[in-house]
Amino acid sequence: MTAKEFLQQVFRNYRDLDNKLEQIVRLQEVTKKVTTVINGVPTFGNSDSSRIENAIVSFHLLSVKLADEVTSFLDIWVQVAELISHIPNPDERLILEYRYLNFYSWQKISQCTNTTRRRVYQVHNDALKSVEKFAPLHSISPNFTIDKGDIIQSEK
Repeated sequence: MTAKEFLQQVFRNYRDLDNKLEQIVRLQEVTKKVTTVINGVPTFGNSDSSRIENAIVSFHLLSVKLADEVTSFLDIWVQVAELISHIPNPDERLILEYRYLNFYSWQKISQCTNTTRRRVYQVHNDALKSVEKFAPLHSISPNFTIDKGDIIQSEK
């Protein structure tokens, strides 16, 4: 995995997570529309109440899965933020933060840094080289942690 691919994980996971959150909101809207009539007579099998119970269980399972994905996203975000924080050049570090943690466009980064877009590209390329020097490509993986400036493979 290249340094750029590693850094881009945050955005890909954020986009996927955002999509899942939209699905949850739609599912919540649907479940609010469901109403039941309680008549006091127990029913068995594929009754409306058992379908509603199944929907509630499905919603709960989806919520648990989403919580796991949020945790996974946060783990990756923290790893990328930690790696970026160890880049010695403040300009390179700022460009990486804007691009990979704040998800800014190149144009917005250019405006925020008051530089040309070409200069932003140059600093970004230098920053990627710094990432590769700091964390050799064989060490950049989804399961790394940073300890006192050293990249260490985690035991996952």
